[in-house]
Amino acid sequence: GNPGSYVIITGTSGTATNPQVIGGYTCLASIDDGKFTVPSYILSALPAGNGGTLLQNNIYAPLSASGLDIATAAGDVTFNAASVYK
Repeated sequence: GNPGSYVIITGTSGTATNPQVIGGYTCLASIDDGKFTVPSYILSALPAGNGGTLLQNNIYAPLSASGLDIATAAGDVTFNAASVYK
C-alpha cells in the first residue's frame, strides 16, 4: 500500500453443517507497520469452516480540475483469498 495509508483486513467463516452460523472480523492497520497479525483470540472465536480473507488499501488524493471547487480522487487495491478456518 501507499506509505501513510491504512489497510483493512476482513475475514469471514461459516460452518458447513449449519449455514446460518457465520462469524467475522475487521481490523485496521497502518501500512507503515509493514505487517499485521490477527490476534489468536479473534481467530479462535470464528466457526470452523470455509470463508474468505480480504485485504483492502484505500488511497485518497486531492484533485484539481477547472470548474470544481473541491474534489478528491479515490482508488483502492483489494486482494481476496478463499480461506479455511479451523
